Amino acid sequence: TLERRYSGSIDVPLCAHGIAHAQESAAALRTEQPELYAEIRRVYVSPLLRCQQTARIFFPAAELITVPDLREINFGIFEGHTAAELSACAELSAVYQSWIDSYCELPIPNGESKSAFCTRVQASFRTILKKECKTDTIAVVAHGGTNMALLEVFAAERKSYWEWDMQAAEWRIVPVLTAVHNGE
Repeated sequence: TLERRYSGSIDVPLCAHGIAHAQESAAALRTEQPELYAEIRRVYVSPLLRCQQTARIFFPAAELITVPDLREINFGIFEGHTAAELSACAELSAVYQSWIDSYCELPIPNGESKSAFCTRVQASFRTILKKECKTDTIAVVAHGGTNMALLEVFAAERKSYWEWDMQAAEWRIVPVLTAVHNGE
């Protein structure tokens, strides 16, 4: 749905709007980058249904390789709620506001800290890079937070986690730092 709920580890499917948006974005990729698109044979994808569906929309003929650690952050007690609901809930509002005030760095009760999440995601991508060391183009279909965690460390363009600001079904062509790619 378009309610902007915290759906990190909740395994929800794409809604009709999400499917249409992914189809439009995939068509733009095929039109704007036909040579690059043609190179993609394998796609590394989060195990959550919404990413599996998006990967299939973007790359219908590619092999999908599910990578459990590419899943989104576990929002713990915030899962399934909107920001407004969390702010209005007597039991959760103080914890939620503390988390927001920490720039989302504090561990989430029954969930993950941003640091642990980023470490998990980045380690899984290092494994992918080692496996694909002779491949020029790697496709990853994951979540906004997952992509931001990867881009912060691996992209040649230096930006912080929050500066990447990934949106739903957004694609980017990102050169990877050679030193990071080689495990240095």
